[in-house]
Amino acid sequence: MNNKKRNVWIGGTLCLGSALGMAPYAFGADNDPAVRVLLDQATYWHQKSHDDLAKAALQKVFQVDAGNITAVYMMALYSSQNGDEKEAEKWRQKLMALSPNDPRLASLAGEQRLKAVSPAQLAEARKLAAAGNVKAAVAAYQALFNGSQPIDSLALEYYMTMAGSADSLPEAVAGLRQRAGLLPQDTDTQLALAKVLTYQPSTRREGSEKLAALADGNKEADQALRQSLLWMTPQPDDADVYQKYLQRHADDNAVLEHYRQGLGGGAKQSGYTALNSGDLAGAREKIRRGAESQSQRRRSLGRPGLRQHAPRRLRRRRQISAASRGAGRAKQRPMEYAGAGRGVLRPVESG
Repeated sequence: MNNKKRNVWIGGTLCLGSALGMAPYAFGADNDPAVRVLLDQATYWHQKSHDDLAKAALQKVFQVDAGNITAVYMMALYSSQNGDEKEAEKWRQKLMALSPNDPRLASLAGEQRLKAVSPAQLAEARKLAAAGNVKAAVAAYQALFNGSQPIDSLALEYYMTMAGSADSLPEAVAGLRQRAGLLPQDTDTQLALAKVLTYQPSTRREGSEKLAALADGNKEADQALRQSLLWMTPQPDDADVYQKYLQRHADDNAVLEHYRQGLGGGAKQSGYTALNSGDLAGAREKIRRGAESQSQRRRSLGRPGLRQHAPRRLRRRRQISAASRGAGRAKQRPMEYAGAGRGVLRPVESG
């Protein structure tokens, strides 16, 4: 298979498989600014399928630091992915001599395992995943791995597939957390972790914050953030993440309206629960507090952050202000968020 094709569609969701193996700065002490720039250049050219330029950048690293372990690893990885096993083994042996316990040696071994994977078996695992048969797909991937750790180049699509089931989601999150800890510079891994964290209410805010950190200039992260914001039941502390999103998308009425309607929703929902249980006085007070909270937070959304983005930001501010003035007249009703993600395959729980 062509390892340069990193994008794999799983169940209608774009899942990114990192063909880089380990990120450049995951382990080495590459703090020299010149070295970091050169390693970034090598990563960039490799992603663009220009390994000649990537290796040229790595050779410049060796001029600065002849024993740079990260550069040695990258030379071994790129050579292996290009099918030059003799060259790959030369660099692998050098890495082993420089850093005998380096975890990236396992990644290089994984590239060898990938070459032994049956294309038909891999296609079947992906077919099962695309059909939504998560349990069978995970089993198919595990058969490919032969009881070992996931092959590095397939790890992300494996974990993303696993995250498609509530039963296996915790294991997927754990695997991605471990991988993200080892690969802090690997954007694909960080994005995958952020996305799966949004699949359940207990970690949705953490995932949203991670997506917000990646969203500027990253369309996939930005789209995933939008969906997460629609899944969430807005709380007072969520104002910042909503506001930052709306600064980039001032005309996104769906997210704005979801936030506006959700403010104070927790208190109001408690009121409806009390009402259903016959506690009329308690219900009236809780709904009143919810309405007051909603009105106050509507007024706070967007003012400083949106002021500098005229004229359409100005129009949005005016709409928010007008809505705030009419908050007391708005008809109060229970809020339901399960339908916020209509048309997608992810969670029905809000939070």
